[in-house]
Amino acid sequence: MHVIQLITGLSGGGAENLVYNLTKMNLQDEKVTCSVVYITNKDKLRPRFEEMGVSPISLGITSKANFLSGLKQYYHIIKQNKNTVVHAHLFHAFFLSCLLKPFVSHKIVFTLHNDFVRSKLRRFFLFFTRGLRDTDVIFSKKSRTWYQKSNPVVIANGIDLSLYNAPMQKPEVFTCLFLGRLEHQKNPLYLVDLVKKLKDKHKFKIVVVGEGNMRQPLEDLIAQQSLQDYFEFLGFRQDIPQIMANVSCLITPSLWEGMPISILEAGACGLPIVTTPVGSIPIFLSEDAAYLTELPNFHLSLQHIMGHYDEALEKAAKFKKEVYEKFDINKCYLNYKLIYQSVLKH
Repeated sequence: MHVIQLITGLSGGGAENLVYNLTKMNLQDEKVTCSVVYITNKDKLRPRFEEMGVSPISLGITSKANFLSGLKQYYHIIKQNKNTVVHAHLFHAFFLSCLLKPFVSHKIVFTLHNDFVRSKLRRFFLFFTRGLRDTDVIFSKKSRTWYQKSNPVVIANGIDLSLYNAPMQKPEVFTCLFLGRLEHQKNPLYLVDLVKKLKDKHKFKIVVVGEGNMRQPLEDLIAQQSLQDYFEFLGFRQDIPQIMANVSCLITPSLWEGMPISILEAGACGLPIVTTPVGSIPIFLSEDAAYLTELPNFHLSLQHIMGHYDEALEKAAKFKKEVYEKFDINKCYLNYKLIYQSVLKH
């Protein structure tokens, strides 16, 4: 069995990290060979793959001008191996495999990674191409949408728990971590409003980890409001466990989500979490283990944590136990392997 992990790019998001972890598991499995293919030239995670002996293949599709050449390259990659399963992560990966499905034999396992698709056109495209997908994977039963297959498979995300054992060191200044792509979905501009609502009540700062097209607008807005002292930008980082060991809490004010890897990482570190209850988050994260709050009250929940940090740590300890029991990458990989094997039999 040959598995192609296909994704838009190798930036630092949760989907990309899942591809990395699944590939790592593939390498330890003698019955599975694997390839990693990414559509664009975004390759921040490429060195991590190369360190474990995998050379990801870029199709170099960055515009309409090189679309056909990239599609042709992908066609030859699929054709090289029999019994091929393409695990398509995110919309564009499925779109590319969808185009080749009639011309070269392969099975498609699709993980959307979000419980909401903003574009109506994409939603209808996913609906009318359901027959071209062999399996849709969702994170929880309640997260299925009308444009996904009627019988999707539920597989929760997982992380490599062995990485999250750094000792927690409480910072002198209460420090909030915002971790994720700086894009509309993650709602980074809200951070400015958050600071404005709390800056006269508490001493704190926000560490921003990640890159994206909204970094510059966020920095500009911070400068306009003269709030630079409340923010620290670290950019793209790979030492997430160490960063989490030196902050006070994780804040996730997302507008929509799937099942964020960052929340599992915070859970593994025993880090208190404040998040909006979007996507599959309320399915795997309870009020007993974190603070789930709508945006209008987000600042109040953060303010509560600042004043009741021992309570927040108790919640975090409960979620940490759940993460170690339920969200190990080994369990996640075994579930995906069963799906890969199943689709090849049909």
